[in-house]
Amino acid sequence: MTQQNNSDPVGDSHPLETEAAEHSSPPPRGRHAQPAANQRWRRTRTGISALGVTLLLVACALSVLVPLLNGVGKDWVRCDVVSASPGYSSVSYWRPSSSVPTVRVTTKNCRTITVTRGVTSENMQRIADSFESGTPYEFKMGWLSQQAAHGLTFFTSTAVSFRPYLPAE
Repeated sequence: MTQQNNSDPVGDSHPLETEAAEHSSPPPRGRHAQPAANQRWRRTRTGISALGVTLLLVACALSVLVPLLNGVGKDWVRCDVVSASPGYSSVSYWRPSSSVPTVRVTTKNCRTITVTRGVTSENMQRIADSFESGTPYEFKMGWLSQQAAHGLTFFTSTAVSFRPYLPAE
């Protein structure tokens, strides 16, 4: 007759089942009970939100910095005029729906320059006609507009004033 060994407290279990039971933990509860795919989506969603907030902060900082950077370091810049045309441009950082009369001056070596100071609806055609094609002019621009005139592609050059270029003798 066979004698049973009662020293095994688990009973008739398989050795692998016993080992798996020792290393497994109870199922997670609360917010950690979600599957791994949902946790990855939550991390991705958090990353996208953080990126959106960062871009919003950069846009707000630029809306403050652009006028400041364009207001410092004003200097005269020599540019060869190709053509000039009157028109209107919208200015979004002053009033959302305002249109400002401007003269857009296309140049050979400074890209396009916008003149707004002193330009009104009544005199914008006269100011545009005063520019002679092929003639060098000097435009007084802030630091950021100077950078834009020499190749910074994200901004448009804005001149505070202009005058015909007179070479020093």
